[in-house]
Amino acid sequence: MSAWMTDAVPDADQARREEADNLAVRLTLSHMLLPVPGQGDVSERVTRAVCAVLND
Repeated sequence: MSAWMTDAVPDADQARREEADNLAVRLTLSHMLLPVPGQGDVSERVTRAVCAVLND
């Protein structure tokens, strides 16, 4: 994930990329282990959260 994040957003601050990487993995695992019915597209929600961290 870290290597992909570096390739995908090379201009982002290293600390932000690491934070976004961690967030993506943890949110994905959380939704896999404890899915919430009716919450829409999980991948879209995780993507929005990661982009918010990168763009802050």
